Amino acid sequence: MQRGQSYEEAQSTAGIAVMLSGFVFVEALVELRGCGVTFGQMTASSFILFIPALVGRLATGVLTQQQKVGQTTSEPLLPASWEYGPTWQAHTYSLFQALAIDKEFVVTCAGTSVFQHVLNSITWVLLTRGKTASLLDITKFMFGGMAGTPLSGLSQFGKTFLMRFGFSWAWNWCTTQQIDLPVFDSFLQSADS
Repeated sequence: MQRGQSYEEAQSTAGIAVMLSGFVFVEALVELRGCGVTFGQMTASSFILFIPALVGRLATGVLTQQQKVGQTTSEPLLPASWEYGPTWQAHTYSLFQALAIDKEFVVTCAGTSVFQHVLNSITWVLLTRGKTASLLDITKFMFGGMAGTPLSGLSQFGKTFLMRFGFSWAWNWCTTQQIDLPVFDSFLQSADS
């Protein structure tokens, strides 16, 4: 706002600035420590994957949902013709609208699931192997899960997807709600001036 940006421009710029600044490194440390990884178990090579995966999760989650807040419409997932199509299409369209299952939901759910799976893989390998963890170990866990088999890897990803699905749906639904908060009106009006 101080540099002549509108509220919308400043909101978008602020999110990107936080993600690409040094705060993402602090977030990575906090996240790993919160999962029980000690400083002695962390390796520089693990951050080569962890930081981009963290940025990816933030971009597909936080930035996608942040841009949606306050909008009265979102891009529907189903074609607009379904709204007035046969009964099953009209009901499906209405259900998707009521539950806020839209394109932003798909981006948030799919993106955060993939990136969270990468973050979980790195965290698990660091917890079990510590300083001896290698990129190969992380990749093996990512695709092989706990048992080291493709089915185990798929099962591990499935668990992550289910958790992210519930979280992403709740988050997406909340961002679509139009809640009037008059206590902030005077502040927002002075910011627009």
